[in-house]
Amino acid sequence: MLLLLIRPTLEDKRDIVQNAIDLMHMIKEDKQVRVAVLSAVETVTSAIPTTLDTAALSKMADRGQITNAIVDGPLAFDNAISLFAAEAKGISSSVS
Repeated sequence: MLLLLIRPTLEDKRDIVQNAIDLMHMIKEDKQVRVAVLSAVETVTSAIPTTLDTAALSKMADRGQITNAIVDGPLAFDNAISLFAAEAKGISSSVS
């Protein structure tokens, strides 16, 4: 049975992130897993609700509610995949 979450809650998103982390540890046991939590922009703003969730997920990882990975966000896609793009915007992230 396929379950599609149209409007996932913060807890659903936490579970999705944790499942992805657990899968990566099964595939690459010796690697440190890094998770970039994406949003349209890299700053937290109430005008873009996803930035609030991404910031909350990052803090949840800091507090041990998401484990075995380095989690950072919100990050725009370009900052997540390119250290050059992150540096150009003055973003220092351990997952870029």
